[in-house]
This record gives sequence, C-alpha cells and structure tokens, in this order.
Amino acid sequence: MDRKYDVITLGEILLRLSTPINGRLAQGDTLMKHLGGAELNIASEIGQLGLKTAMISKIPNNLLAAFIKNQMNASRVSENYLISDTADARRIGGDHGCGGILRPDRRHKSETPCVRLLWKSYTPC
Repeated sequence: MDRKYDVITLGEILLRLSTPINGRLAQGDTLMKHLGGAELNIASEIGQLGLKTAMISKIPNNLLAAFIKNQMNASRVSENYLISDTADARRIGGDHGCGGILRPDRRHKSETPCVRLLWKSYTPC
C-alpha cells in the first residue's frame, strides 16, 4: 500500500512568545515568536527524521498564517490539511496598529477537532 504520509497529527498550533536569550519578561521589550503544541512538535520531530508528515489544524487568515506555513515547511511538515479561519479578524496576529488587551474567547471553546489558534481574542483599545 502506497501512503502519501507516514504520520498525520490533529490538534492546535500554539504561538509562544519569549524573550531573547532566556531573559525575564519584565526586563525586556522585545519578544520572539515560536510555534509549538504537542501535535506540531511530534510531526516536526518525525519530519526531521525523514518521514512524511502532515498536520490537520485551523490557522488564522492573516499574516501570521505565512509564518506558520513557513515554519512547518522548514520542519518538513505538510501544510496541505490546514484550514484557514475566516472568522472575525480581531485575533492574535491581526494587523491593528495599536495596543490591546488579550482575553479568553469563550465563544469557540466547544470547537473540535479543528480548534482556533490560542482561543483568544484581540480587543483594540
């Protein structure tokens, strides 16, 4: 049997914001972004070993999607099963140009298996 992928994972993609060089959050004003989540981490590690991997997830329909896809491709994880979220653009990664408050978005908590990136909403000031 000929398979297109050796492993396909299903889950959420998390965005981790961290300070450069293991600094404390309160001491810096620059943050680096990294992708994570157990399912993406597993697919990435297996992809680095040379197996064909893909991930099923939902990602935002904004510039953050390009970052996610580029990072997945660099880790040899296929983006063929990503679903683009066309809902309200006021999510993390939206282009608003002003500060804001992050708060839990309870409206979408029951969505499975395609979960929203970070279940958070961005509320402009």
